[in-house]
Amino acid sequence: MSNPALAALDARIVRTFKATGVADSATLNGAACDVMIDRNVQVFGDNGEIVGPRDVATFLRSEVAPMRGGMLVVGSDTWTLEKKTTQDESLSEWILNHV
Repeated sequence: MSNPALAALDARIVRTFKATGVADSATLNGAACDVMIDRNVQVFGDNGEIVGPRDVATFLRSEVAPMRGGMLVVGSDTWTLEKKTTQDESLSEWILNHV
């Protein structure tokens, strides 16, 4: 990662979100991580069409390396990672499929 200051800031933000219940402890392919889940987000397809409300996860790249098809578990909920929507030096955001 080329910007350690950004990664450290994002990690502090996620820890704060976790302390307030906005982020959760999770596993991605069996690896422990913290994740922020946004439920029922309006998602648009490649051609601008609405593909419906979906769940979206944001990961710290310093904790895990999300990949399409990965298995995310938060409590009793399980999803697979369908499509990366955005990624920067420290965060990766994915559309999820509930299993």
